[in-house]
Amino acid sequence: LAYTLRKTSWFSFAYWYDISEFMTTRSYGSKKFGKRWQGILDRLESGSENEYKLAITEADAMLEEALVKLDFKGETIAERLENTAPTILPNREDLMGANRIRNQVVHDPNFRLARDEAVRALDIYQEAFLSLDMI
Repeated sequence: LAYTLRKTSWFSFAYWYDISEFMTTRSYGSKKFGKRWQGILDRLESGSENEYKLAITEADAMLEEALVKLDFKGETIAERLENTAPTILPNREDLMGANRIRNQVVHDPNFRLARDEAVRALDIYQEAFLSLDMI
């Protein structure tokens, strides 16, 4: 076992992973999520409904990626949210509503999305990412 740990890069990765989390007091990879989140928020400044829709779909995809990374069980994001304890995601019900907006955006080409509705949905996603310590 010692030989295998010494010859693989796993031990080095685990060591630097722990050091990174300890020194920054943030979860590993949160910097990447933070940059991605800022790009999503920048879409709101465009004034374009299509950009609002894209921001919602990207935020939902980012949430799904986070839930998969944190090993929440379920096939869809809705199932993963249902299997999440309210203590982990206090705004779970609001996230389900934001996910429904995303589904309307994706499946209904005639769906109209106002800026204030997009801002509300993105605020819900942001609260979840903060709860999960992803941004």
